[in-house]
Amino acid sequence: MIISSDSFRVHDGHDHQLSLITSVLGASAGLYIHSLLRETLSCSDKAVIILSFTHDKKFYLEGARKMGVDPTNATTQDRFFFVDGLQSLFLNSQRMTTNEPVVPTANGASLRNVSNFITETLTTVTAKLRKNTTVLVVQNPEILLAGCGALSVDLLKEILSWHAIVTSTVLVVNADSSLITRNSTRLEMEHSAFVLTLAHQASTTVSLRMLDTGVAKDVSGIIRVTKNKGCQEMSPGIDFDDEEFLYVVKDSSINMFNRGE
Repeated sequence: MIISSDSFRVHDGHDHQLSLITSVLGASAGLYIHSLLRETLSCSDKAVIILSFTHDKKFYLEGARKMGVDPTNATTQDRFFFVDGLQSLFLNSQRMTTNEPVVPTANGASLRNVSNFITETLTTVTAKLRKNTTVLVVQNPEILLAGCGALSVDLLKEILSWHAIVTSTVLVVNADSSLITRNSTRLEMEHSAFVLTLAHQASTTVSLRMLDTGVAKDVSGIIRVTKNKGCQEMSPGIDFDDEEFLYVVKDSSINMFNRGE
């Protein structure tokens, strides 16, 4: 994943790369994901699978269109697929467009059933894609900690099994301080352990947060990019130093700049 400061650009897809994006209330990762869709779908040999536990397909389609990408065309070329993780968890049904493969449905809100459903779905989709690079974006998998009562170690194991099916994986999780620092309940402890372990596992971590001084008209928040030096040999495409930028969101576009510019 390479990020330039002049614009919110993302290039992902190095073999077996696991990237982590953390966001907080007030600094959403939505536009970041839309930018990733734009960058990935701009390459004809790349495909993307969105597995979301928080948004429906319309959210990603509309966001990609605002970024200048035609998702309908991408779907026609079998380069964009959406998997509704939340629906598979609670409704035992899966809505996919007619040109997408028929996949099994989860049966019951257990981590094993949901993971089996996702694994079979990813296997089916990647077999149909036949692209050199397939990027999996998983948004808010931590919901399974509450929805299934899963342990963080078990959820991490399942995510790594999904990661093995595709070329690279981008995980998007919430990392508000109240979720990370409080350890008074089982869910708080599992959430904290999940995010912190992911940060150690990921080759790159991108953290979005608000300004320490509060809301500003000309600055939307802070983005920090951290490279896991222990993964550098396994991911030689990661060629940037740890950096921190300010960013501003205007008219569905994001610009990044250094402090003082």
